[in-house]
Amino acid sequence: AIHARPRAPNAKPPTQPVPGVTALQLERPEGHCCAEWLDTMTGKTVAPTKIDGAGIHTLTSPAFTSDIALRIVKR
Repeated sequence: AIHARPRAPNAKPPTQPVPGVTALQLERPEGHCCAEWLDTMTGKTVAPTKIDGAGIHTLTSPAFTSDIALRIVKR
């Protein structure tokens, strides 16, 4: 699992939410899996994405203002 936030860990929180987006490159072997971006405030999946085949895959998060997590599940 990967956890991301739109500011440095020791930075003071902004007075207004600042939207963020993050991209992650993942190299994986042959097979099938699902990448699920999770809203950490609600626990709900916000952008499930199927990943098929070997190679480097770029996963881009949906916009978020607090935190977001990525879960990758073999299917």
